[in-house]
Amino acid sequence: NVAGSLEFAVMRETVEPDHFFPGIWIQYPATDPHARTLVGEKVTWGWAAAVSAMQDALKAQTPGKVPLLFLHTDGDEILDGKELGDYARFVSSNVTKHYITGCRHDMLLNHEPEKNDEVLKLILGWLSKEGVKGPGSW
Repeated sequence: NVAGSLEFAVMRETVEPDHFFPGIWIQYPATDPHARTLVGEKVTWGWAAAVSAMQDALKAQTPGKVPLLFLHTDGDEILDGKELGDYARFVSSNVTKHYITGCRHDMLLNHEPEKNDEVLKLILGWLSKEGVKGPGSW
């Protein structure tokens, strides 16, 4: 319906809320709003235990040597950006970390095009530094 679509489009252009689930809800505008829950999913003890077990397994593994670009942010509504920086060392011993303020969970889907450009520039610069050639060279 056109009225609902317009209302949704206007809502996307507003300032993001400070609450977890509405923030998530707004971050994924491509999903049909009628198919999404506004209040989020329940976190169960089983889910929390599984996350904890995976974090323990990550910490126990031997880090790889493959170059890793690790981007994290303070604006992530899903993950704690500051805590994530500590986990990068468990994934690879060859980590380049960048903490970018004010981004969303999907760091290339920010409301401000300047933030998207900043993230993309970091990614492309890192790829170039690592010797990765663009698609035109494949």
